[in-house]
Amino acid sequence: MAEDRTLPAIFKKINPRTQVQEFGLLFLGAFILLSLVFLRTFENIVNYVMFLDSLGIAVVASTIFILRRPARKSESSYKGFKIPLYPFLPAVFIFFLLSVTISVLLSQPRQALLGSIFLLLGFPLYFFLRRLTVVR
Repeated sequence: MAEDRTLPAIFKKINPRTQVQEFGLLFLGAFILLSLVFLRTFENIVNYVMFLDSLGIAVVASTIFILRRPARKSESSYKGFKIPLYPFLPAVFIFFLLSVTISVLLSQPRQALLGSIFLLLGFPLYFFLRRLTVVR
């Protein structure tokens, strides 16, 4: 992301001896440690991740129906990758992902809400960093 100028240039700086982006690794390590301190338990971390990941993967998986719509409307055969048992298998996959999302939402609403807030706070941060690095 630093090469795209979304993050500050220090994130793309590579140590010439080790060929490692040290600042990025230190930042990630600090972020993980802060997450452990504030979220307290591994279960809380898993609930945050499961809620957002299963919801995001369900949205991405549902795009298969949107991307294949033009072939279905024109009644031509689809020339891309074939999915076994299409459309049943993708629908079952999406159903189970949404089941996980709803399960976390019902059993841990606080974690689901805080995870969603955390995700939504990333959008203004992204645009702020983008504007900050483009100005330079």
